[in-house]
This record gives sequence, structure tokens and C-alpha cells, in this order.
Amino acid sequence: MNLKSILASSILLTSATSFAGYVKHGNLNVDQDSVRFVGDCSDADSFVSFNDDGSFDLVFTNLEAVALGSPARKTCMLKFNAKVPSGLTLAVSKVGIAGTSEINSEDGSASATLRHTLAGTVGDATIAEYKYDPSAGLRDVVLEKKFSVLSKSYIPCGKDVNFKTTISLSAKGQDADIVITEAAQKGKTYSVRYYWTWKHCS
Repeated sequence: MNLKSILASSILLTSATSFAGYVKHGNLNVDQDSVRFVGDCSDADSFVSFNDDGSFDLVFTNLEAVALGSPARKTCMLKFNAKVPSGLTLAVSKVGIAGTSEINSEDGSASATLRHTLAGTVGDATIAEYKYDPSAGLRDVVLEKKFSVLSKSYIPCGKDVNFKTTISLSAKGQDADIVITEAAQKGKTYSVRYYWTWKHCS
């Protein structure tokens, strides 16, 4: 079974209600036909899984930047459309990345950046940076951000959602590598995870 089939199966299995191309995941009705991967990724090596707890995972099998003297950069964007029930609004409450980096020369460095846009509002970028450390070797890329009450950006009440998130990896110097993959982070099966938070409109 290829990743596109896994995506379709995952969406259908986690859904109790579907209509006109939309699938219900918690409070959110996702237009499954609008799910797109753009940039240095595709549905051949990436998929999204919507979870019962209101989170969703982006899983990659080939999102990697490798520098061998020349800077390398890889960027992937996921986007989809969804409907929000009347009387409710939502915001992103937490995001995180799992991956690995390995930098084997003194001039080497790598970084991972995550930035999302929800209904036209751009969320703060979350950045992890790694530099050469002779004792480090292979390191986990662990990047997590929780949004405080004041920094959460709720969409206008009743507004349909256009969501997109961009993951960028960069590596510089000799022999530097950074990768976001489902094999990273022992015991974890996701690469990027997003959580929603909901509230009733006042």
C-alpha cells in the first residue's frame, strides 16, 4: 500500500461523518480533496493523519537537507480547507517537530523552521538550530511550542478555514545533515504535530 492509500484509509477510518468531500475530525470538517503537499515533498513521500484528540500529524519519509560544502535547503508546505461549526472558533495551541541532525565539521550548522497560516493569520515561526559539537554526533531535533492564551490567534467566528504550514530545513558547511522523518524520535510515529484549541464565540 502506498502513502497516498494510507492517507485515504487513515482519513476514512478516523471519520464518523462525511459529506460532499468533507470528513469530520472532532469539531473540524476537513475537505479531503483539498489536502495538498507543495515544494520538496509530495503525497508520494508525505501524508497527513487526523487524530481523534483533535491533533493531526504530518509524516515524511524523505524530507532531508544535506550540505557537502554548499548550503542545502528543503521546504515542504501542507495546505487544506475546512469548515468550522457555527458558534465555535479555533486557534493553534501547540506545534512540534521530531527529527535528527548530524554535523561532523566545525563550519557545519543546521536549522529547522515551522510556520503556519490559519485563516490568513500567520503564526510565530518555531525554530531549532544546531551547530558542530564534537561530542554530540547524531542528535534529536526536538522542537515544540505551546501558545499562551495571549498569543493564540483565533479565527473570526463561523469563518471557514484555509490552513497551511511550511516546514523548512537548512544545512551549511561540510558534512551537515538534518532530516524530518517518521523513523526519528524513538517510540514516536510522527514528524510534525499540530493541536487545535476551541472556544465558543462570545
